[in-house]
Amino acid sequence: MVMLLYTYFQKTRNVSRREYDALLQSKAIAKNNDIVGSFDEQVAIWDLIQINLPDDTIETEKVEYMPWFSPKIVLFHKPLWCVCSKDDPHNRIIYEYLPKSRHKDFWYIWRLDKESTGLLLLTNESKLVDYYENPFHDVHKVYEVTLSTPLRTKDIKKMKTGQYVTRDGELSTEDEMKKTVDTELLKCVAVSSRIINGTNKVIITLNEWKYRHIRRLLSSLWYKVKALKRIKVWKRHIWSIKPGRWKIEKATWVNASIKNDEKKNAAPYKKKKKKQSKKKLWKRAKRAKKVK
Repeated sequence: MVMLLYTYFQKTRNVSRREYDALLQSKAIAKNNDIVGSFDEQVAIWDLIQINLPDDTIETEKVEYMPWFSPKIVLFHKPLWCVCSKDDPHNRIIYEYLPKSRHKDFWYIWRLDKESTGLLLLTNESKLVDYYENPFHDVHKVYEVTLSTPLRTKDIKKMKTGQYVTRDGELSTEDEMKKTVDTELLKCVAVSSRIINGTNKVIITLNEWKYRHIRRLLSSLWYKVKALKRIKVWKRHIWSIKPGRWKIEKATWVNASIKNDEKKNAAPYKKKKKKQSKKKLWKRAKRAKKVK
């Protein structure tokens, strides 16, 4: 049996993705005396893992078993003013709303800001996190945004084509993006505007995730965001879940989508032509002579 080394560390040592990445960058992990340098490294039974700890001591571990777990996904309705974090001394964290059995091994996908609400997915399967957060798979997320002023038609076009925006939410250029890391191209898949009960609502669809994506994009166009709520991720809606509540599902529907996506992006299968025997070729040539 084979497992990703990152998943093995998650299940046995409760190591976060950020902590594991820091260990890789400092070249602190070795497998069978070879330094591990990527997230794709796999581990098998009887492999020898060495970890260089901060106090310069080396911890050695032999893999004797693979931790078993059932892939699950949690649909959580994140309330206002709580943060997506495992530990925060100043704010309430999302894990305080979840049962203790979901604290250790469940990791969130596409975090939401402290000021934002809505659907937040958590899973105990690292493959699902990578699948969802990879823009190549084109997983759509739908947001409902409340603005202080109505959204203009010309600005809807700008949001779809994309804007070069700094980290502070100011307009920039493509040349600035090449010079500095703070400037990014932000755009939306779909944007629609409507007025409901006197409030200016905008429905925005994204297929990628960047730091404060929607807030920065709207700020660059001089709009003030009053409320931001994620209402849908892929095929899952939030309507049946109240704020601060959750729903746990088996991840079979996600695994099926991954398999279908892999089949879709795989190279087309070409049928091999069957080689005909000499006897059949001789009979065909004989028939051809009789026709003549």
